[in-house]
Amino acid sequence: MQTNENIFKYMDAAIENAVERAANNLRTMTDSNGRRRVASGRTLNDIYAYNENAVKIVGENIEVNVTMPDNWAFIDKGVRGMKGVKPHTSSSPFIMRKMPPIQTVESWISARGIVPIKSGKNARKRLAFAISRQIRDYGIEAIPFYSSVFNVAFETQLIKDIEEVGAEGFDKDIDRVVGGMVARLVETGVDARYSP
Repeated sequence: MQTNENIFKYMDAAIENAVERAANNLRTMTDSNGRRRVASGRTLNDIYAYNENAVKIVGENIEVNVTMPDNWAFIDKGVRGMKGVKPHTSSSPFIMRKMPPIQTVESWISARGIVPIKSGKNARKRLAFAISRQIRDYGIEAIPFYSSVFNVAFETQLIKDIEEVGAEGFDKDIDRVVGGMVARLVETGVDARYSP
């Protein structure tokens, strides 16, 4: 049973750290023009909510369930537009075929505190329409906040570390070892847009 406890401690620390890095990416990653993409607080809070208690002991097994809602894939992989493609988005499986709902864009404008340059009746609605049309035509640039953390290199390192922690005769201080292993996992994080 000691082996399972050690693996649980490692997995819990590793996944908690990875979720924190994904959230930090969402707060700090920039687009190709160097502009920081500020996520809504709701998306940022959802990263934690969806992945709360991601590692559980179920009977004799350890269950890991890291979740990314479907709409996060649009942020992570980007969306190609009808008339053009934003940088780093050409391999996205998603294509914008129609304009996003004006009401959704209006609420985003309001949440961000954006004030239309021209005032008057329906100024916010006109701005929302223009933004919606721009998204339809040119898409959304990929901001790989999630795939730059949860990737093949991360999975490979995780498996390697689990084998070490679960090895027969593992008698090291697990609390000390976990810190070093999680630090190695951090090195697997890459911005997927710039990978070869």
